[in-house]
Formats: sequence, structure tokens, C-alpha cells
Amino acid sequence: MSRGQVVVLEDDDWVARLLETGLAEHGYQVTVSGEALAGFQRICHTPPACIICDVTLPDFDGYWVVHQLRSASSGVSATPLLLLSSVDDEGAALRGLQVGADALMTKPFRVDEVIAQVDALVDMAGRVSTARAALSDDRTAPTEALRGNIEEMSIVTVLTILEMERRSGELKLACDPMVATIDLGSGYPSGGTINGQKKELVAILRQVLGWKTGAFSFRVGPDAPAPQPKRTIAGMLVEAVLPAAQPGQLPGARGG
Repeated sequence: MSRGQVVVLEDDDWVARLLETGLAEHGYQVTVSGEALAGFQRICHTPPACIICDVTLPDFDGYWVVHQLRSASSGVSATPLLLLSSVDDEGAALRGLQVGADALMTKPFRVDEVIAQVDALVDMAGRVSTARAALSDDRTAPTEALRGNIEEMSIVTVLTILEMERRSGELKLACDPMVATIDLGSGYPSGGTINGQKKELVAILRQVLGWKTGAFSFRVGPDAPAPQPKRTIAGMLVEAVLPAAQPGQLPGARGG
């Protein structure tokens, strides 16, 4: 039984063949494209389970692919994407996060590690899909539309879902004895607290991103306009993790 389709955007024939063989033996259907535009058009035509994309491609770079993907129709915009980068590209991880990649691995890599990462991303996408479907269609009802455990769905994933769905309301995060809240207007954070005290949003994210256990719940509020200036989740995550960011690793990329 197929695990799903993986699209590989890679212009190095040897690397492309290596990935294609390993993923196919693991049970994935694999499509390879050596150019960004042709690969992206194929992705839009038949949305895959996961995308592997080299940062360096002959027509457009991998960041262009990620930007186009996240700006596309809802049918493909949430597709998980793994960026591949050269080992000396120290800024790739942060830039990848800024544009919306889910994970980044550096070359040279072990094929089994890439396969494990693809498995994790596909599993994460399944949880995201389930969580998005669970959100109430009534955007004005004061009800908890989404709740769960942080160890099962990362805070980054929860925030990303709410941003994609353009939700307004309050996200509550609890890890005893700490409680944090983040207010959202049309998917954009507008304020928040830690233990009832108002805090800068980046400071809140720095605090909660270190939580490995706890619970989250999202309480739907009336539709609200996005705060001005708009600050995206991805942009604030970059600020929040910048002091501790490690090249080759995107925070929360495991989707755990």
C-alpha cells in the first residue's frame, strides 16, 4: 500500500536518484523535477503528501517554491515541505522558517534520515488536517473549537493552523504552574499574557516554545480585523528563536 506521493525538486541527478530510490523502497510514490516552476505546477495539479525541495534550483530557488506554495489555494498550501541546503548555508534555516518551510536538512545527508523526516512531516500533516476539520464552522460562537496536548501537537503547529484559517479568538496554553494566552485577529497575533500579566508576544513565544508538555485550547471569538502592523507567526518565531537557533534545524519542525 502506498504511503502517498512525494515530489522531489532537485537538479542534481545523483541526489534525485538517491532520494527517489530510497523513498520508493519505503513505499512512497515519487515524482522528480529538476526545475522549480515545472515542479510547482505539478504540485498544484496533483497535491502530494510531502515535498522535498533543494534551495538551489536552475530557474527559481527553493524559497520561491515555499512562498508560492504557502500563497497558493488551500488545496496545496498546507503541504509539508522539507528544504535541502548546502552545509555552509548558515542562514538557510532561519530564512526557510520565514517563508514557511517545515524542516531543513543539510547536504550531505543520510537517506534514512530524510525518509524519517518525510514520515514525520506526513504524520504531522495528517494531524493538522484533523485539527483543521475539528475547528467550528461558526466563527462567532464563544466556544472552544480546538483543544489538545502540546506533546501531541506542537504550539507552532497550532498557531500555524489558526493563521491559515484566519481565526479570531484566544489561544490558551497551560504548563503547570504557567498559563499563557495569545489573542488573534484574523489569524494574526495581537497581544497576550503570561499568568495574567501582559507580555510582549515574542517574550510569550520564547517562554512557551520550551514547553514539552501541557495543554492548549482555542476559544473562538467574534471576527476581528488583523492588528496593524501585521506580524506573522513565522516572523515572530524567527525573533523568538534567533538567539538559540541552530543551522539545519527549524524549531517545531517535527510537528510533535
